[in-house]
Parts: sequence; C-alpha cells; structure tokens
Amino acid sequence: MAIQKRKITIDLLLALGFSVFSIQAQALSTPRVILEAGSGVETYGFGDLLVPIVGDNTEILYLDGAGKYATDDAWYGSLGVGARKATDVNQTIGAYLFADRDTTTDESKFTVLDAGLEYYINAWDLHVNGYLPISNKENVTGTAYADELGVESEVDATGHDLYASQYDIVEEVGNGADVDVGYTLKDSIPFMGGSRFDLGGYYTSYAHADNLEGVQAGVWIPLTKNAELRAADSYDNIFHNSATLSLAVHFGDDKSKDETINHLLEQNVRHLGTLNTGSGIKSVQSLKQIQSLAQAEAPVTATNNSSPVSSGDGSGDSGDSGSGTPEYDNVWFFTDSGGTDFDASKGTDNCTASNPCNSASFNQTNIDTINSIAPNSNFFFTSGSYSTTTYQATSMATTLTLILDDGQSIYGRDDDYLLPASDDDRPTFYGSFDLLGDNTLDDINVDGTGTDTSVGIYATNTQNITLENVSVSNYTATAGADAAGIAFDNVNAIGLNNVVVENIQAGDGADGIAEGNGNDNAGGVAGNGTQGESGIDGGNATGIRITNSDNVTLNTVTVQNIQAGNGGDGGNGGQGGNADSDPTQQDASHDFDSGMAGTGGDGGNGGNGGQGGNAVGINIQNSTVTMHASIISNIQAGNGGNAGDGGEGGHADTQYGTYYDTTTAGIGGDGGNGGIAGNGGEADGITSANDNLTINNLQIETVIAGNGGIGGNGGAGGNADVTHNQFIDNETLLGGKAGDGGNGGDAGNGGNANGIKATADNNDNLTALFISTLNGGEGGDAGNGGNGGSSDIDNNIMGTGFDVQRGIAGNGGSGGVGGNGGQSYGVNNTNNTVMNINDAFISNFNGGNAGDGGNGGDGGNADVDNDYQPEIITAGKAGDGGAGGNGAAGGNAIAVNSDQSSSTTTENLMTEKLTGGNFGYGGYGGSGGSATTTNNIGTYQTGTAGSGAIGGESGQAGTAQGTGANVTGTDTVENNIQAGKTATHGGTGNNGSNLNIGGL
Repeated sequence: MAIQKRKITIDLLLALGFSVFSIQAQALSTPRVILEAGSGVETYGFGDLLVPIVGDNTEILYLDGAGKYATDDAWYGSLGVGARKATDVNQTIGAYLFADRDTTTDESKFTVLDAGLEYYINAWDLHVNGYLPISNKENVTGTAYADELGVESEVDATGHDLYASQYDIVEEVGNGADVDVGYTLKDSIPFMGGSRFDLGGYYTSYAHADNLEGVQAGVWIPLTKNAELRAADSYDNIFHNSATLSLAVHFGDDKSKDETINHLLEQNVRHLGTLNTGSGIKSVQSLKQIQSLAQAEAPVTATNNSSPVSSGDGSGDSGDSGSGTPEYDNVWFFTDSGGTDFDASKGTDNCTASNPCNSASFNQTNIDTINSIAPNSNFFFTSGSYSTTTYQATSMATTLTLILDDGQSIYGRDDDYLLPASDDDRPTFYGSFDLLGDNTLDDINVDGTGTDTSVGIYATNTQNITLENVSVSNYTATAGADAAGIAFDNVNAIGLNNVVVENIQAGDGADGIAEGNGNDNAGGVAGNGTQGESGIDGGNATGIRITNSDNVTLNTVTVQNIQAGNGGDGGNGGQGGNADSDPTQQDASHDFDSGMAGTGGDGGNGGNGGQGGNAVGINIQNSTVTMHASIISNIQAGNGGNAGDGGEGGHADTQYGTYYDTTTAGIGGDGGNGGIAGNGGEADGITSANDNLTINNLQIETVIAGNGGIGGNGGAGGNADVTHNQFIDNETLLGGKAGDGGNGGDAGNGGNANGIKATADNNDNLTALFISTLNGGEGGDAGNGGNGGSSDIDNNIMGTGFDVQRGIAGNGGSGGVGGNGGQSYGVNNTNNTVMNINDAFISNFNGGNAGDGGNGGDGGNADVDNDYQPEIITAGKAGDGGAGGNGAAGGNAIAVNSDQSSSTTTENLMTEKLTGGNFGYGGYGGSGGSATTTNNIGTYQTGTAGSGAIGGESGQAGTAQGTGANVTGTDTVENNIQAGKTATHGGTGNNGSNLNIGGL
C-alpha cells in the first residue's frame, strides 16, 4: 500500500506537466551536490543541492535548493520540488516547480515561479521552462525629467523657465520562457567522452520595454568523474553578448551517462540568458511617464509659483491638470552665438529663452545685478567659450575669478537649451570660480589655459556645493607657486559626481644665482668668493583639496596628470680672489728687499638646491568623506634641485720674479663647500589626516615621487706655489700654505610615494582597491670633495747658501653623503590611524634607489723639483686625502604599512612585484698628496707625504614586504617580493709618495 501511494505521488507530479533536467545519478539515500565558480562579464559562484525524498532506481521525488551570487551584487535563491521517472533504459521524463527569490544589481527584489519539463532519450535531452513573477513585476528606482533622459520632444524652454515631462525609472521583469536541447557524447569517445553540448533560446515579455529574445550555447567537458569544465555564450537583442568559463565539482552522481536511467539526479537546466548577472531572471530598466509636458506647463495660480521669475506663458492644453511647476525656474539664458547685451534697465526682460544674452554679458557686474533682481538664479549656457577674466568691469580689470552669489548655479545646455550639453559640446569657462554657497555647476568645463589663475574652483566657509559632469583642467602656477584643480575649505555638504580634474601644474622653483668672485689683490689679502644663492622650492600640486568639511561625497571622480614643481638649482659659489706676488716690483734697485705673495680669498659655498614640490591626487584634512568608483592616476612629484658647486680658493703663488733677501710664499684660500641638494617631493594618490573615509572601488595608478638633487662639489683649495723665480742674495725661502679643498655637499633624498597616506584617521573603511605602479624617488649622488691646493717649489734659481723650507699643501675635502631612496607604500597608516581594507590588489612597487656617496678630494702636493743651488731643503707636508662620503639606504617597498600607534586589518589582499631600492655605493677616499724631491742641486730632508683617506660606507638595501608592522589580515597572497641589491664600500685612497730622486 505504501509503494502504491509513492507511485501515485510521482505520477501525479509528472502529470502536472512540469519538467526537470539533471546530470549524473547515484544511490537514492545520498544527496547530490554541485559547486561551480566561474568568470566572464561578472565573477560568480553557484551551488545546487538535490535531496531524494522517495523512490528507487527508476523514479524519484526530490527537493532541490540552489543559489547564485555574482560580483554585480545580484543573486538568487531557489527552492523546488520535482519528480523523475525512467520509463526504460533509453528515456527519462521529469517535471518540477521552483520558487525563486531574485535580487538585482539595483537591489530590486522579485519572486518568480519556475515550472519546467524535461525529457531524455538516448544521448539527447530536452528542457522547457516557464517563468511567472508572482510578486510585483516592477520597482521604481528613481525619477527623471525628459531632458535628463534625452527626450527632446518632451522639453520646452520659454521665458525664464524650462518645462519637461517627468518619468519614473522602472526596473521590471516579465513573463518568460526558455528551451534547451543537449547532446552527450559516449564515454568511449577519446578525450571528449561524456561531454555535453547544448543550444537553446530564451524570451521575456516586458510591459515598458522591448521584449527580450536571445540564444545560448554551451559545453560541459568532464575532467574527472567529479569535475568538469563548463563554457557558455549567449546573445540577445538587449544585453548583447555574454560569455562565461567555469569549473564545476559534483558529488553523489558519478555513474555513467551512457544509460538514460542514470539521469535521475541531473542538474536542472534553467535560467538561460543570465550569464552576465547573479540574478536568476533578466531585468531591464524602462521609463513610465508620470507627468506629461502639457501637464507641466499647465497654468497655476500665482500662490503656487515658487519662482521669483516665471514666464507665465504656458503652452500646455488647458484641459490637463498638473503641477504646473517647471523643472527649472528663474533661468537666465546665455549664448556664444549672437545674443544681445544685458541692459540692467530692462530687468527680467533680459536673457530669456527667446532672447538670450551674449557671452560678453556674463560678467561680475551683471551676475550681481541679476542676483539683486532674482536671487537663486540659474544660468544656462550653450556650447562655446566664456571668460571669467576678459569681460569684467573696469573696476575689476584685474579680477581673475567670477564669484557666484549664494544660490546661483550654472548649467551647460545644447543650442536650444532643451537638453544638457554632451561631453564634446559643453561650454568652457576660462578662469576660475569662487562659490559662495548653495551652488551647482553642471555639464561645463572650467579651464585655466591662457590665464594667471592657479585654482579652478574654490569655496570657503559655506555649504551645499554640487559639481556634476564637470571638467577642471590646465591650471599652471607661476614659479614656485602651488596649483590645485578644486579647493574647498569648511564646506558642509559637497557632492562631486562624474568630475574630471586633470593637467594641474605647480610652478618650478627658480634657480639660484651664481655669485661673484672675490677681488684679486697682488701680494695682499684677496677677497672671498660669495656664497651661491639657493634654489627656490618647487610648488605643490593638488587635484582636489578638501579641508574641514563634512558630508562629502565623491562619485565617479577622475584625477590625473598632477605635476608638482621641481626645485631650483643652487648657484655656484664665487671663486676666491688671487693674491699672487707682483714680480714687476722686484728689481735690482732693491726697492723691495723681499718678495711675498698675499693671502688668497676663500671660495664661496655653493647654494643649496630647492626642495621638490609635493603632488597629491586628492588631499583630505579634518573631513568626513565617502568615495565611490573613482580613478587617480599619473601623480608626479617635483625633483629636488641640484646644489651649486663651491668656488675655488684663490691662489697665492710666487712666480716668474727676481727677489732679494728673505722671500715668503703666500697662503692659498680654502675651497668653498658644495651646497646641499634639495629633496625630491612626495607623491600621494590620497592624503588623509584626521578624517573618516569610506571608499569603495578605487583605482590608483602611477604615483611617482621626486628624485633627490645632486650635491654640489667642493671647490679646490688655492695653490701657494713658488715657481720659475730667481733669488739673489736671499738667505731663506719660506714655503706657502695651500688652501684645503671644500667638502662635497650632501645629496637630496628621494621623495616617498604613497597610494593612500592616512594620519590620525578614525575607522577608515576601504573596499575594492586597485593600486599599481608606485615609485619612490631616487636618492641623489653626493658631491665630491675638492682637491687640496698644492705648495710646490719648482724650477727656481737660488743664491749660494740658500735655505728652502717646504710649504704645507692643502687637505682634500670630504665627499658628501648620498641621498636615501624614497619609500613606496600602497597604504601607509600613521599616528593612531584605524583602517579596515577588504578586497585589494596592490602591485608593481619600487623603493627608490639610494644615491652614491661623494668621493673625497685628493690632498695637495708639496714637491720640490728642479731647483738650482739650494743649501738645505727642509721637510714639508703634503695634504691628506678627504674621506669618501657614505652611500645611502635604498627605499622600502611595502604594500600595506602601519606604524606602532596604528591598527590595520585586511581581508583578501593580493600583492605582487614589490622591489626594494638598491644600496648606494660609498665614495672613494681621496689620495694623499706627494712630497717628493726631484732633480735638485743641494741637500734636503725627506718630506711628509699625505695620507690616503678611508672610503665611505655603503648604505642599506631597501626591504620589500606585503604587509608591515601592526597589519593583521586573512586571505593574503604575496608574489614576487624582492629586496634591493647590495653595494660596496668606497675604496681607501692611496698614500702620497715622499721619494728623493736625483740631484746632488
């Protein structure tokens, strides 16, 4: 009796005309499970669980639950009951009934009944489904006017008003059906055995849109008995082409498909045409008119007219009842093609739809006049060029900015004002705007080309600023000045939607002037060279700057090509003046008994290089901001300026003269130190401080920090040589003191590159981040030390019994320290920042390479060569070499960094291609000077040679890490992480020689 009831139940379900399709069978006591993951237009996951309730190996009654979710945030859940019966070995029939709950991308929810029939015979299978929404078939997702939808025939401009019909934007589903035919290859066929090929069609009828008609084809290829590769492609008249590739695993249905009886646990074939969404039913957006143009223009009583300026000449049918409210009232129309001059005496007769004002009439005087006549006015502009600087009143001739009064707004329109201006036909305003509050800018371009303005749009201490479909571009600051596309400070309620900011260029810093040389003074004290002038810092460049503001929404914002200014180069130091002896004053008259050179002037220090400017895509301070679907790219900081070289010390030589009695050589001037180079500027995609950020779907690419400048070279020390002289009746020659070489200047550090830099932020939430191509700035190479001056005594003719006291040569200057490579951080959190990051891909980061240390200068020589008849040559001292400068550290490359005071959590983080910066090489030590005695006629003591100096140490290599300290996370993947390369220390300089060669 129980068996009979079971058969009656199954037969009854089959008789109802429902059908099912599935794949793979097994024992009825075991559920069948299918899990599938795939990608195409969207990435998705799918699951299906079939549980047999009653039956045997030839017929079953089952429950089935299925669900799908895709990255378009659409999904469905499905629960159903079905029956299948194998009538013989070669055929199986089935029927089922499902209830689906569908959620679309726009968060509309629909309940749909899905009834189906299926039939298997031999290797063929057939599936027919019908879909019947049983809840509402449509959901209103918004409202729009006809001009916003491009329906020009339903728009009318008259007087100071614009009227338009109004529509509900409806997401709707409809009754539908699909059919699918499949064919499965025999298991015995090599390679493709068990593969199923199918072809089907689908159809849906909508109330307010074209009906959907499409086809779908696919293949399921077994990889193992429990896994298969699936591919499908569909095409229809609304959504066009969609394709997916997926991997499915299944358990509980592993019997051969050669026999049709084994299809009792197959997967149901349903929902054709839904490859591009997670929903189980295809929804479309359609329009449903809720107010006609005639209704909008129907006259109303004056008490209902909200506009201070209204045309009152409605053209609608007087029999229609409606709101009689224009979409825009208080509209003032302007055109770049013709138009008339604004005449203040005509009041509201100016700038109507039929008699627009010309472009020259849009100036500050008329803006203020209109505000006094009709506050909260709307300005409509056709395509063309408009200036915020050219047509100003005489008293405002230097004005670079137009001020929009509180409540005034600007809209770009087509040539008859009926539709918003398209991208290529937006009106362009050259100059900038200062917004006083409650302002909207819509469908316009704001351009700095040919103007002196350095900020495109700004507002301070106000509220309710909206920019929609606005481009801000081409702002270039003067030398060393800052530039920004948009700047808002202390503004409550900011909305930016579909805004592009690009080509913002800060000014380069001016170069320092190379200063003058010291004055010469033969035999006296010469003048010192003047220090070189330092270069000016480069200006900072910012795409969008928002400070001290709340309720900020940035939606579909693009910021690109933001270039900070380079630091100016330092000027070279002037040379010290020379103080050589004057041989023309030494003669046989003995008017001057002794010859003596003076003191050479010191060389001037080189000027420092200017700092490179910082570049920021979006700078947010003390604000609450929500950002969605935005792109930041090509952010370039300024390079640090190169430092000036130190000037050479002045010489104090005694040369080509005839001298009597004691002769004292001079003192050479010291070389000037090389200047310190400027640091490279920092480059940030987003800088945030004391904020609360919510970011979803953000792409940051190509953030390049500035390189450090090159350190200035030290100037050479001045010489104090005694050469090619004749000494008569002298008793003693006192050698001179040469000047020391100047030290090389330190190099500039490379700037840091940050995708997102947060300081003291509270509970930031970032989702769906893509950050790629960040380079820390290269550290500059340090300046070399200047060589010490020489104190040689060469090629002189001396009297009998002449004593020579060698001179003291100058020491070489030390080499400067190389610049550190800049750090590269995808996300860098500091100073108690709390941040949560979900779904992030961070790649292609490079820490900046370190600069090399400067080489030390060589010590000067103190040689005595080729002199005739000296009695005694005493020991002298050659100069020591200068120490080599240290190499610098390479920059680190870290995807997510968090300092000790901050806390960062990540989920689903992938990082790859992170490379630390290379070591900087240590500079070589300078060689010691020589103190040789060569080919002299006389006796002599051995001189003291200069010592070679130690070379500089190399720096540390930059590290590379996926996550730094205080970052915790799950599902983290790291690939191709590489530290920087090592470098060598600088070599020690050679010691000088003190040989005595030849002579008598």
